[in-house]
Amino acid sequence: ILMGLNNSKTTTESQEAEAKEKAEIKPTKVVIFRLFRQVPVSCSLSPSFSPVLSTEFKTLWFRGPLFVDPYSKTEVQKLSSMTDGWTLLSKERTYKTVPEDLGFALKYQVEYSDQVVGSKIFFVIPDQGKYVPRKFIPSKSTHSETPPTNPTNPDTFSVMTYNILAECYADAYTFPYCPEYALTWNFRKQAIIDRIYSYRPDILCMQEVQQSEHDNFFVPNLKEKYSFAYKKRSHFKDDGCSIFWNNEKFRYLSHFTIDFNDISKTFQKTPDLAARFQTNNIAIILHLEKKSEKSEKNEKNEKNSGKKPERLYVVNTHLFWNPEYSDVKLMQARDILLRLMEVASDSDTIVICGDFNSMPSSLVYEFFRFGRIKKLEAGLEYYCGIEFKHSLNLRSAYEGCLDYIWYTPGSLKLISVLENLKEGLHNDGGIPNQDHPSDHVELVANFQFIS
Repeated sequence: ILMGLNNSKTTTESQEAEAKEKAEIKPTKVVIFRLFRQVPVSCSLSPSFSPVLSTEFKTLWFRGPLFVDPYSKTEVQKLSSMTDGWTLLSKERTYKTVPEDLGFALKYQVEYSDQVVGSKIFFVIPDQGKYVPRKFIPSKSTHSETPPTNPTNPDTFSVMTYNILAECYADAYTFPYCPEYALTWNFRKQAIIDRIYSYRPDILCMQEVQQSEHDNFFVPNLKEKYSFAYKKRSHFKDDGCSIFWNNEKFRYLSHFTIDFNDISKTFQKTPDLAARFQTNNIAIILHLEKKSEKSEKNEKNEKNSGKKPERLYVVNTHLFWNPEYSDVKLMQARDILLRLMEVASDSDTIVICGDFNSMPSSLVYEFFRFGRIKKLEAGLEYYCGIEFKHSLNLRSAYEGCLDYIWYTPGSLKLISVLENLKEGLHNDGGIPNQDHPSDHVELVANFQFIS
C-alpha cells in the first residue's frame, strides 16, 4: 500500500525544503482506502514515502470512531474532516492491526515540522470467511440420503424464512455479549446476503427488514432473479416483512396485507383490551402460480383444456414478541387464518412463514396445527365468545423454535429441511455474534407439488 509524497530514493535539503513549502501552502490530503474484506486481522500496514531519513518527518497511527458505511460519501467526508475522536496508537512507520481495530477506522498520518503532509484512512473490515451452508435433513417420508439444497425439478421449490434483526434493534444494550463490529449493519448484511446466495430459495420471507435496506440493499442484490412484495409495520416502526420469489418458477397473481392493529376494533367497548392490540404487527398474503416448462402456447392450450394450474398462497408474518401477550398473538394468528379461508379453499396449496414468537406448547401452535383450541388459558375469559376454528390442514416443517414454515401436506410433499442449529448458538453469550448475523437462525424447506 503506497502513499507517495516524493518519488526519489534519497532525501536532500532542497527536497526537504520543497516538502516543507508544500506542507505550508496545501491543506491536509486525505486519501480514502478500504481494506478488502478477506484481509485478516494482524495485517501489517506500512504505507511508504520517500523522505524517511529526515528526523523532521513523523509517522503516526490513530484509531477513530466506529465506521458507519465506508461506501457512504457523507460518512467518509465527515470522518475525513474530524479532528477529535482519534486515539494515538503508534508512532512507528508500520502498524499491525489487532482484533480491537475491527470495525474501526485507522488513520495513518505523516507530519513534517509539525505540519500534516498527508494521511490515509483505512476501514478495518473483519474477515467473515466463506459461509459454509448447513446440511439438509431428509423428511421422514423421503428416503434420499443427500436431498438437494435447491431442487431443479419444476415441481419442486424451496422456501426460506429469516428474521434478519433490523439495524434499529441491534444495539449493545440488548446484545452486550456481541462484539461491537459484529453488530454493525455493514458486517451483518453481507453475512445475511451470503446465506441467501448459498441456499438460493425460490421463495424468501424475511422479517424485521427496514424499508431503506429493503430498497437500497436487498432489491438491488436480488432483482436479477426475484420479484418482491414489502409491507412496513404500522405507525412509527421502521421495519417490516418482505417476500421475494423466483421469477423463473412463479408468476405473480396478487397480494394483500394485514394490519393487526385492526383487531382492536373488535374490542371497542373495552378500551384497555383494545389497546393491547396496538402492536403494529403485520402480514403479507401473496398468490402465485407455478410456471410451466412448456411454451406459452402450450400453457394456453392447457388452460383451455380445463386443467387447474398449480397455484400457491404464501404468507409472511411477524407476530408480537411479548410472552405476556399470548392472547394478542393468538388473535393475530386467527386473523391470518380467517383471511386465508376467505380467499383459499381447503384444497389450495398454502405456505405460511414467519417469526411467530411462539413455542410448540403455545396456543398459537395448537391453533395452527389442530384447527381449534381445546381450552383457553386462565385470564383469557374475554375471548370465550370468539370462535377459534379453521379448516386448513397445516403441518410445520420445523419443531421446537419460534420461527415456522407451515404447509398443506395434502398438496405439498416435504422433501427436506435445513438442519436447525441448537448447539453452539449460545457460546459466549448467544446470538447474534461474529458467526451468526441475527438473533434468529434461517430456516429452509424443500417441497414438491403433489399432482
